[in-house]
Amino acid sequence: MANRRLLSKKVLYDDAFSTLTPAAKNLYLYMNMEADDDGFIGSMRQVLRYSGANRKSLELLKTRGLVFEFESGVCLIVHWHVHNTIQKDRYTPTVYTKESKKVFKNTRDIYMMLPLGKGDT
Repeated sequence: MANRRLLSKKVLYDDAFSTLTPAAKNLYLYMNMEADDDGFIGSMRQVLRYSGANRKSLELLKTRGLVFEFESGVCLIVHWHVHNTIQKDRYTPTVYTKESKKVFKNTRDIYMMLPLGKGDT
């Protein structure tokens, strides 16, 4: 995992983010630091502890469309590729292949969930 991450003002200055509670904003920032090179986070309990946030903050991020949470507990930052571009020689693919098969990037580099039944292999 990288030691540096970028955040886009396109996301942070949007109403979906700017009107979040301080705890939810803080959680989102911690999630961005903990995510792998594809935007997946497998250690949400740890991130919740570090950030001082709770499940209510995570639910708010999900409701606003900023993160997805899979049944496995793995989370994905929806705007990951809007925030970060990683050089090919430094890129490490996600280990969360089961979850990554359930999403795709649209033309604006935003993750979208595949319709139910698609990617459920």
